[in-house]
Amino acid sequence: MSQGLDDLVSLLADAFTKLAMSKKDIKADCLAVLRTQYKLLQEWPTPSIKKADLGIIRSEVFEDSDSRVPNFFQPWSLGRLSSFEFDASDPEVAADVAISYEIIDHGSYTLRKNGFPLSARLRIIHECFIREVQVWPRESLGETHTLSFYTGWKFLELYAPKIKLDMRGGIDWECHGGWVKHGGKHPHIKAAMHSAIDVDDADELLRSELLVVLGIMIERMQDESLKNHIIIPVMLFSFVGPRSGSVLTAYFDGQHLVVQKTPIYFFPGSPNSDAMLEFVRRQAGGINRSLDTTRFPKPVGGVQVSV
Repeated sequence: MSQGLDDLVSLLADAFTKLAMSKKDIKADCLAVLRTQYKLLQEWPTPSIKKADLGIIRSEVFEDSDSRVPNFFQPWSLGRLSSFEFDASDPEVAADVAISYEIIDHGSYTLRKNGFPLSARLRIIHECFIREVQVWPRESLGETHTLSFYTGWKFLELYAPKIKLDMRGGIDWECHGGWVKHGGKHPHIKAAMHSAIDVDDADELLRSELLVVLGIMIERMQDESLKNHIIIPVMLFSFVGPRSGSVLTAYFDGQHLVVQKTPIYFFPGSPNSDAMLEFVRRQAGGINRSLDTTRFPKPVGGVQVSV
Protein backbone atom coordinates (compact mmCIF):
# COMPACT_ATOMS: atom_id res chain seq x y z
CA MET A 1 0.00 0.00 0.00
CA SER A 2 1.36 3.49 -0.88
CA GLN A 3 2.29 6.06 1.75
CA GLY A 4 -0.60 8.26 0.65
CA LEU A 5 -3.03 5.41 1.11
CA ASP A 6 -1.52 4.60 4.53
CA ASP A 7 -1.99 8.22 5.61
CA LEU A 8 -5.64 8.18 4.57
CA VAL A 9 -6.25 4.91 6.44
CA SER A 10 -4.74 6.54 9.54
CA LEU A 11 -6.91 9.63 9.02
CA LEU A 12 -9.99 7.42 8.77
CA ALA A 13 -9.07 5.71 12.04
CA ASP A 14 -8.67 9.11 13.74
CA ALA A 15 -12.04 10.29 12.40
CA PHE A 16 -13.68 7.10 13.61
CA THR A 17 -12.17 7.54 17.08
CA LYS A 18 -13.55 11.07 17.24
CA LEU A 19 -16.98 9.80 16.18
CA ALA A 20 -16.95 7.19 18.95
CA MET A 21 -15.92 9.73 21.63
CA SER A 22 -17.96 12.82 20.82
CA LYS A 23 -21.71 13.21 21.18
CA LYS A 24 -21.83 17.00 20.75
CA ASP A 25 -22.07 17.09 17.02
CA ILE A 26 -22.71 13.61 15.71
CA LYS A 27 -23.61 14.75 12.23
CA ALA A 28 -20.38 16.70 11.75
CA ASP A 29 -18.42 13.70 12.95
CA CYS A 30 -20.31 11.43 10.54
CA LEU A 31 -19.39 13.74 7.71
CA ALA A 32 -15.74 13.61 8.74
CA VAL A 33 -15.74 9.82 8.50
CA LEU A 34 -17.64 9.74 5.21
CA ARG A 35 -15.35 12.33 3.63
CA THR A 36 -12.29 10.39 4.70
CA GLN A 37 -13.74 7.18 3.28
CA TYR A 38 -14.41 9.09 0.07
CA LYS A 39 -10.83 10.41 -0.14
CA LEU A 40 -9.49 6.93 0.52
CA LEU A 41 -11.54 5.56 -2.37
CA GLN A 42 -10.29 8.32 -4.65
CA GLU A 43 -6.78 6.99 -4.07
CA TRP A 44 -7.74 3.33 -4.41
CA PRO A 45 -5.45 1.73 -7.03
CA THR A 46 -7.91 -0.72 -8.63
CA PRO A 47 -11.42 -0.39 -10.14
CA SER A 48 -12.87 -2.97 -7.76
CA ILE A 49 -12.47 -3.72 -4.07
CA LYS A 50 -12.17 -7.26 -2.82
CA LYS A 51 -14.35 -8.30 0.08
CA ALA A 52 -11.25 -8.92 2.19
CA ASP A 53 -10.13 -5.30 1.71
CA LEU A 54 -13.41 -3.61 2.66
CA GLY A 55 -12.32 -3.33 6.29
CA ILE A 56 -9.64 -0.85 5.23
CA ILE A 57 -12.34 1.66 4.31
CA ARG A 58 -14.62 0.61 7.19
CA SER A 59 -17.21 -0.98 4.94
CA GLU A 60 -19.15 -4.22 5.16
CA VAL A 61 -21.11 -6.02 2.47
CA PHE A 62 -23.94 -8.46 3.01
CA GLU A 63 -26.28 -10.49 0.87
CA ASP A 64 -29.44 -8.67 -0.08
CA SER A 65 -31.44 -11.31 1.77
CA ASP A 66 -29.50 -11.06 5.05
CA SER A 67 -32.16 -10.44 7.70
CA ARG A 68 -29.66 -8.94 10.14
CA VAL A 69 -29.46 -5.75 8.08
CA PRO A 70 -32.21 -3.12 8.58
CA ASN A 71 -34.39 -2.71 5.50
CA PHE A 72 -34.78 1.02 4.94
CA PHE A 73 -36.47 0.30 1.60
CA GLN A 74 -39.44 -1.99 0.91
CA PRO A 75 -39.50 -3.30 -2.69
CA TRP A 76 -42.77 -4.20 -4.31
CA SER A 77 -43.53 -7.86 -4.87
CA LEU A 78 -43.60 -9.09 -8.45
CA GLY A 79 -47.30 -9.74 -7.95
CA ARG A 80 -47.97 -6.13 -7.08
CA LEU A 81 -45.91 -4.90 -10.02
CA SER A 82 -47.84 -7.17 -12.39
CA SER A 83 -51.08 -5.40 -11.42
CA PHE A 84 -49.76 -2.31 -13.22
CA GLU A 85 -49.71 -3.60 -16.78
CA PHE A 86 -48.42 -1.76 -19.81
CA ASP A 87 -51.16 0.03 -21.72
CA ALA A 88 -50.40 -1.33 -25.18
CA SER A 89 -53.47 0.25 -26.77
CA ASP A 90 -51.32 3.00 -28.32
CA PRO A 91 -49.35 1.51 -31.24
CA GLU A 92 -46.69 4.21 -30.88
CA VAL A 93 -46.02 3.13 -27.30
CA ALA A 94 -45.86 -0.53 -28.31
CA ALA A 95 -43.40 0.32 -31.08
CA ASP A 96 -41.27 2.42 -28.72
CA VAL A 97 -41.03 -0.46 -26.24
CA ALA A 98 -40.04 -2.94 -28.95
CA ILE A 99 -37.46 -0.67 -30.56
CA SER A 100 -35.93 0.43 -27.25
CA TYR A 101 -35.21 -3.16 -26.22
CA GLU A 102 -34.09 -4.23 -29.69
CA ILE A 103 -31.34 -1.60 -29.57
CA ILE A 104 -29.85 -3.34 -26.51
CA ASP A 105 -28.98 -6.28 -28.77
CA HIS A 106 -28.17 -4.57 -32.03
CA GLY A 107 -27.51 -0.90 -31.34
CA SER A 108 -28.31 1.88 -33.76
CA TYR A 109 -26.59 2.41 -37.10
CA THR A 110 -24.36 5.09 -35.58
CA LEU A 111 -23.41 2.92 -32.59
CA ARG A 112 -22.61 -0.08 -34.80
CA LYS A 113 -20.49 2.15 -37.00
CA ASN A 114 -18.50 3.12 -33.91
CA GLY A 115 -18.09 -0.43 -32.64
CA PHE A 116 -21.03 -0.27 -30.17
CA PRO A 117 -18.90 0.58 -27.11
CA LEU A 118 -19.79 -1.00 -23.77
CA SER A 119 -20.69 2.34 -22.19
CA ALA A 120 -23.25 2.95 -24.97
CA ARG A 121 -24.93 -0.43 -24.42
CA LEU A 122 -25.15 0.21 -20.67
CA ARG A 123 -26.66 3.65 -21.27
CA ILE A 124 -29.31 2.03 -23.49
CA ILE A 125 -30.20 -0.52 -20.81
CA HIS A 126 -30.38 2.32 -18.31
CA GLU A 127 -32.64 4.30 -20.64
CA CYS A 128 -35.02 1.32 -20.93
CA PHE A 129 -35.13 1.19 -17.14
CA ILE A 130 -35.98 4.89 -16.94
CA ARG A 131 -38.69 4.51 -19.58
CA GLU A 132 -40.21 1.59 -17.66
CA VAL A 133 -40.63 3.91 -14.67
CA GLN A 134 -41.09 7.39 -16.10
CA VAL A 135 -42.41 7.17 -19.66
CA TRP A 136 -44.37 4.11 -20.71
CA PRO A 137 -48.01 4.19 -19.50
CA ARG A 138 -49.38 1.52 -17.18
CA GLU A 139 -52.99 0.73 -16.40
CA SER A 140 -54.46 0.04 -12.97
CA LEU A 141 -58.06 0.20 -11.75
CA GLY A 142 -59.22 1.74 -15.01
CA GLU A 143 -56.67 4.59 -14.99
CA THR A 144 -53.52 4.99 -17.06
CA HIS A 145 -50.40 6.73 -15.78
CA THR A 146 -46.66 6.21 -15.64
CA LEU A 147 -45.39 3.95 -12.87
CA SER A 148 -43.82 6.89 -11.03
CA PHE A 149 -47.27 8.46 -10.70
CA TYR A 150 -48.38 5.51 -8.59
CA THR A 151 -45.24 5.16 -6.46
CA GLY A 152 -44.69 8.68 -5.11
CA TRP A 153 -41.05 8.91 -6.17
CA LYS A 154 -40.00 12.23 -7.69
CA PHE A 155 -37.58 11.84 -10.61
CA LEU A 156 -34.46 14.01 -10.55
CA GLU A 157 -33.53 13.59 -14.20
CA LEU A 158 -30.22 15.44 -14.12
CA TYR A 159 -29.20 14.48 -10.60
CA ALA A 160 -25.65 13.34 -9.94
CA PRO A 161 -23.57 13.85 -6.80
CA LYS A 162 -20.86 16.44 -7.28
CA ILE A 163 -18.00 13.97 -7.42
CA LYS A 164 -14.89 13.80 -9.53
CA LEU A 165 -15.38 11.40 -12.45
CA ASP A 166 -11.93 9.84 -12.35
CA MET A 167 -11.76 7.66 -15.46
CA ARG A 168 -8.53 5.93 -14.47
CA GLY A 169 -7.85 2.80 -16.48
CA GLY A 170 -10.12 4.11 -19.22
CA ILE A 171 -13.26 3.02 -17.35
CA ASP A 172 -16.25 5.19 -18.22
CA TRP A 173 -18.64 5.57 -15.27
CA GLU A 174 -21.31 8.06 -14.31
CA CYS A 175 -24.44 8.58 -12.22
CA HIS A 176 -27.63 9.15 -14.25
CA GLY A 177 -30.40 10.73 -12.21
CA GLY A 178 -32.21 9.73 -9.07
CA TRP A 179 -35.47 9.67 -7.14
CA VAL A 180 -36.58 11.13 -3.81
CA LYS A 181 -39.95 10.93 -2.10
CA HIS A 182 -42.34 13.77 -2.90
CA GLY A 183 -42.45 16.31 -0.11
CA GLY A 184 -38.73 16.25 0.65
CA LYS A 185 -39.13 15.11 4.26
CA HIS A 186 -37.37 11.77 3.92
CA PRO A 187 -33.60 11.28 3.50
CA HIS A 188 -34.02 8.14 1.38
CA ILE A 189 -32.79 8.38 -2.21
CA LYS A 190 -32.52 6.08 -5.20
CA ALA A 191 -30.05 6.61 -8.03
CA ALA A 192 -28.84 4.87 -11.19
CA MET A 193 -25.36 4.64 -12.69
CA HIS A 194 -23.21 2.71 -15.15
CA SER A 195 -19.62 1.50 -14.96
CA ALA A 196 -18.17 0.34 -18.28
CA ILE A 197 -16.31 -2.66 -16.91
CA ASP A 198 -17.15 -6.35 -17.09
CA VAL A 199 -18.06 -7.75 -13.68
CA ASP A 200 -18.10 -11.49 -13.08
CA ASP A 201 -17.30 -11.67 -9.38
CA ALA A 202 -20.31 -10.77 -7.26
CA ASP A 203 -18.07 -10.64 -4.17
CA GLU A 204 -16.53 -7.39 -5.36
CA LEU A 205 -17.78 -3.83 -5.06
CA LEU A 206 -16.71 -1.31 -7.65
CA ARG A 207 -14.80 1.77 -6.61
CA SER A 208 -17.18 3.81 -8.78
CA GLU A 209 -20.23 2.40 -6.97
CA LEU A 210 -18.88 3.32 -3.54
CA LEU A 211 -17.82 6.78 -4.71
CA VAL A 212 -21.36 7.47 -5.92
CA VAL A 213 -22.91 6.13 -2.70
CA LEU A 214 -20.60 8.18 -0.49
CA GLY A 215 -20.97 11.27 -2.68
CA ILE A 216 -24.75 11.06 -2.31
CA MET A 217 -24.55 10.59 1.46
CA ILE A 218 -22.15 13.49 1.93
CA GLU A 219 -24.33 15.87 -0.09
CA ARG A 220 -27.57 14.92 1.60
CA MET A 221 -26.01 15.04 5.07
CA GLN A 222 -25.42 18.74 4.37
CA ASP A 223 -28.97 19.40 3.13
CA GLU A 224 -30.57 21.81 5.60
CA SER A 225 -34.01 20.29 5.01
CA LEU A 226 -32.66 16.96 6.31
CA LYS A 227 -30.80 18.39 9.29
CA ASN A 228 -32.48 16.05 11.79
CA HIS A 229 -31.43 12.90 9.94
CA ILE A 230 -28.10 11.14 10.43
CA ILE A 231 -28.97 8.10 8.31
CA ILE A 232 -29.10 8.60 4.53
CA PRO A 233 -30.42 5.34 3.03
CA VAL A 234 -29.26 4.94 -0.58
CA MET A 235 -30.48 2.48 -3.20
CA LEU A 236 -28.21 2.32 -6.24
CA PHE A 237 -29.12 0.67 -9.55
CA SER A 238 -25.72 -0.20 -10.97
CA PHE A 239 -25.37 -1.22 -14.63
CA VAL A 240 -22.12 -2.99 -15.52
CA GLY A 241 -20.62 -4.99 -18.38
CA PRO A 242 -21.08 -6.99 -20.35
CA ARG A 243 -24.86 -6.26 -20.08
CA SER A 244 -25.56 -6.79 -16.44
CA GLY A 245 -26.50 -5.02 -13.24
CA SER A 246 -27.10 -5.31 -9.53
CA VAL A 247 -28.91 -3.28 -6.90
CA LEU A 248 -27.06 -1.95 -3.87
CA THR A 249 -28.57 -0.49 -0.72
CA ALA A 250 -26.37 1.32 1.76
CA TYR A 251 -26.34 3.37 4.95
CA PHE A 252 -23.72 4.51 7.49
CA ASP A 253 -24.32 3.05 10.95
CA GLY A 254 -21.89 5.23 12.90
CA GLN A 255 -19.13 2.67 12.53
CA HIS A 256 -19.21 1.26 9.01
CA LEU A 257 -20.69 1.84 5.60
CA VAL A 258 -23.14 -1.07 5.47
CA VAL A 259 -23.89 -2.32 1.96
CA GLN A 260 -26.28 -4.98 0.74
CA LYS A 261 -25.99 -6.25 -2.80
CA THR A 262 -28.20 -8.39 -5.00
CA PRO A 263 -26.84 -11.04 -7.35
CA ILE A 264 -25.72 -9.86 -10.77
CA TYR A 265 -28.57 -9.91 -13.30
CA PHE A 266 -28.22 -10.26 -17.09
CA PHE A 267 -30.29 -7.92 -19.29
CA PRO A 268 -31.51 -9.48 -22.56
CA GLY A 269 -32.87 -7.34 -25.36
CA SER A 270 -36.49 -8.00 -24.47
CA PRO A 271 -39.10 -6.54 -22.10
CA ASN A 272 -40.27 -8.39 -18.99
CA SER A 273 -36.88 -10.00 -18.35
CA ASP A 274 -36.16 -11.20 -14.83
CA ALA A 275 -33.47 -8.53 -14.56
CA MET A 276 -35.69 -5.60 -15.56
CA LEU A 277 -38.59 -6.80 -13.42
CA GLU A 278 -36.25 -7.05 -10.44
CA PHE A 279 -34.94 -3.52 -10.97
CA VAL A 280 -38.39 -2.01 -11.56
CA ARG A 281 -40.02 -3.63 -8.51
CA ARG A 282 -37.22 -2.27 -6.33
CA GLN A 283 -37.51 1.20 -7.85
CA ALA A 284 -41.27 1.19 -7.32
CA GLY A 285 -41.05 0.11 -3.69
CA GLY A 286 -41.51 2.46 -0.77
CA ILE A 287 -39.58 3.26 2.38
CA ASN A 288 -39.73 1.57 5.76
CA ARG A 289 -41.27 4.24 7.95
CA SER A 290 -40.81 2.11 11.07
CA LEU A 291 -37.03 2.65 10.97
CA ASP A 292 -35.82 5.89 12.54
CA THR A 293 -33.28 7.80 10.43
CA THR A 294 -32.55 10.34 13.19
CA ARG A 295 -30.50 7.83 15.18
CA PHE A 296 -28.08 5.03 14.44
CA PRO A 297 -29.45 1.50 14.18
CA LYS A 298 -27.86 -1.29 16.14
CA PRO A 299 -24.61 -2.40 14.41
CA VAL A 300 -25.16 -5.50 12.32
CA GLY A 301 -22.01 -7.14 13.66
CA GLY A 302 -20.64 -10.50 12.67
CA VAL A 303 -18.38 -11.30 9.80
CA GLN A 304 -18.91 -10.17 6.26
CA VAL A 305 -20.69 -12.72 4.15
CA SER A 306 -20.35 -13.62 0.53
CA VAL A 307 -22.51 -11.84 -1.98
